[in-house]
Amino acid sequence: MTMFNNIYIIVLLIIIVLILLFVFRIRKPRRRAVTGKFIWDVMTTKENAMSKIIHLGNTSTASVTYQDKEGDNVPVVGVPVWSVAPDGVVTVAAAADGLSAVVTPVAIGNATITVVAEGDETPGVDTITLTGDVSVAAEEASGGKLVFS
Repeated sequence: MTMFNNIYIIVLLIIIVLILLFVFRIRKPRRRAVTGKFIWDVMTTKENAMSKIIHLGNTSTASVTYQDKEGDNVPVVGVPVWSVAPDGVVTVAAAADGLSAVVTPVAIGNATITVVAEGDETPGVDTITLTGDVSVAAEEASGGKLVFS
């Protein structure tokens, strides 16, 4: 009878532990998947890349937003880092929060602006890289003058 009692007590303890684990579920922190959008002067992209033509003498504003899988805007960890390649076509002056930048054309040509942010507290786990292509063109004619001689 003591052996039966010991087995009964062990089974009862296992059931209690399982019930407690179910009631007080110990979960790992859920990793949130974060995506982003690159935006030129309020033109939103549906994909990762977006292109823009800027004329010499003008500036443009680029911004980024980040969303979770439900499409709600969420913050990223740290400040997003902006870069441009190749150098010499445009300059990028990022805002203090890293969510927007003023793009100033320097020379005629094409460049790619890249914004890198961390969506997760662990570096490299959910790194988000957004790109936007920019073409710098000469000023377009907007009028003219006809002269008779």
